[in-house]
This record gives sequence, C-alpha cells and structure tokens, in this order.
Amino acid sequence: MQITDKVIRALLRALLSFQRRCWEHGEAMQALYEFGAYDELVVMAKQAIVMSLSDGRVCIQNGDEKALVTDPCCAGEGLLAAWKYTGDIQFKHAFDKLLDYALHHAPRNEDGIVYHVTRAPQFWLDSMYMLPPFLAIAGEYEEAIRQVNGYWNYLYNPEHQLMHWMWDDAEKKVAWPNFRSICNGFAIAGMTRVALALPESMREERDELVCKTMLVVDGMLRVTGEDGYSHCTYDDPATHVAMNGALILAGVLYRLLSKNLIDRGRYLPIANRLRMSFHQRVDEYGFVEDVARRNPYTRSSPNGQSFFLIMEAACRDFEISEKERQEAK
Repeated sequence: MQITDKVIRALLRALLSFQRRCWEHGEAMQALYEFGAYDELVVMAKQAIVMSLSDGRVCIQNGDEKALVTDPCCAGEGLLAAWKYTGDIQFKHAFDKLLDYALHHAPRNEDGIVYHVTRAPQFWLDSMYMLPPFLAIAGEYEEAIRQVNGYWNYLYNPEHQLMHWMWDDAEKKVAWPNFRSICNGFAIAGMTRVALALPESMREERDELVCKTMLVVDGMLRVTGEDGYSHCTYDDPATHVAMNGALILAGVLYRLLSKNLIDRGRYLPIANRLRMSFHQRVDEYGFVEDVARRNPYTRSSPNGQSFFLIMEAACRDFEISEKERQEAK
C-alpha cells in the first residue's frame, strides 16, 4: 500500500482505537511525538496523568500494573513535549514527579541498576527502551548510560549478538534464555534514543552506544527474513511468525542513517527493503498486520501501530537530512 496522507490519518485513527497497557500507552505517546501529531499527543498525555499514582508513575490502568517500575517512564518524553507544546504546567509537574521516582525511589540492585517490576528482583530487556531514553532527555546522561550498560552486562549474549529477555537478580542467572524479537527491538531503539540525546561533549559515549546497537542489529538481521519476518522468539520455531522486531529495526536504521552514524551503502538498502515490505501489511482501515496475534480480527497490536509510525517518522527525517546534505554540496 502506498503511504499517502490519507493512509497516515487511518494509521493514527487505528492507533488511537486500541485499548492499551501501560507500556503501550507510552509507546503511542512516543510515536505521536516523533511523528509530530501534537494535538493527539496532548490528549494522551492528559490521560497518562489521569492514570497516575501518588509516587509519580503514570499510565497505570489496573491493579497488576502497580508493579511496573520502568514501563511508566516510556511516557516521559511525551509529557515533556506536551508541556512545551501547550505551556500547561501540569505536564511538566508530571514529568518532574516521574523523574524523581525513577532517580530516587525505583527499586534497584546494589549496583544501582533499576528493576523492571516491584514484585521481583528482575531486569527485563523492555526496560532498555522505557527508562534510559527518559533519563537522557531529562539531562541525566551519566545515569542513562549507567542503566544501559547495566542491562547490557546482564542480558547481552555475544555468541548470538542478541539479548536475553530477563535476568533473575536473586538467582544471579538468565531467567529467560531465549531471544524475543520485539525485546531486542526495544534494546536497539532505546540505545539509539540515548545515543542521539547525548551532548556533543559525550561523543565517545555516543559512539560506544551506536557500536552496541549495531552488534544487536546485525544479530537480528541474521535471524530475520528478507521480508522482515521472523519467529517472535527468534530461537523457538514453535512461536508464530511476525515482523515485530524488524519493524523497530527499520526505524532505528533510518534514525542512525539520518545522523550519518552507520554505513549508508550497507544499511540503507536494508531499511528501504524492510519498509517496503511493511507497507504491504497495512489494511484499508489503517491497521498494521502481522505485528502480533494479540487481536484475532486484525492481527494487529498497539505497539505495532506505534512503531510503524516511528519508522515512518524516522524515514521522513532521513529524507530531510539527505535533501539538506545535497543542497549543502
């Protein structure tokens, strides 16, 4: 399907139609922010505050979500953007309170690495997308890098160039030995967002983050088909085939290409090929198919919608950067 303005509006409508969990609300806010859909972002930011706890965590919709530690932080950049767009101080207050929770009250281990949930001493790979980018855009650069390095040290598998989903800090071992596609996508997207948020004075740290990102990118590409499909758990053929991880990967490549941080000749054709494949999976109502089997009617999911829009925003920004480079010659 050709992605016209009409299709983009359908994609946005489809995204807003979903009922979401905490992390999906934050992902949707991030997608709206990156795509520049600020009016829709503000509405979702307001709802994030409505669903907040007294300790500052936002997007908490039900009892079991009260155990979530890092997922609420996914809404952080959207809250800040809503404040800058509207000038409404409630969004800044929510951002500051969430930051205070993340820095001073979130449970963590003796090395200061933040756990994913309150109910168990566990590191989840999801946290790589939820927490460090929030810290980085808040100006807490060193803390953001410390969290990235912590998750990396516990979860990265150098043999496969992929990251495990979960570490049990009580047992001091990997609690989930397989490799989930969407979670590896979270990892590369989170590290990319941190890298691009760092000031110029931290170029060495930025380059190290990009290096780690591309190690996992190459690992993901080895287990992903040319069309972007893979098993949802890469090394478990019993799991269904979808394009969850590669959808995020394509957006990451465009972001890094727009900043001229990776090899254009190698990675631009991959990003373009994946994007064209994903365009064929948008239905007439704007739902992105084959990103999960959460919904038996659409084969769609909230994070699939979000990361499709994030990919499109990254491609748009890459094309703008390319035009600017050509004009500067």
